[in-house]
Amino acid sequence: MVGLLVKGCSNQDIARMLVLAPRTVAAHLEHVLSKLEVTTRTLVAVRAAREGLYVPLGPLP
Repeated sequence: MVGLLVKGCSNQDIARMLVLAPRTVAAHLEHVLSKLEVTTRTLVAVRAAREGLYVPLGPLP
């Protein structure tokens, strides 16, 4: 999911790609925000990229 955030996908896009409910994606995002101790999805993406938590696998479908 973090990889999709880094790529700029919305919660709706992520839900569609991962076959989840948008509310489930939002709940997971809240957990990620808490774990990384950040307040925005942009900061999740920046921190993930800087700390090597995200490794691109290739283009999105």
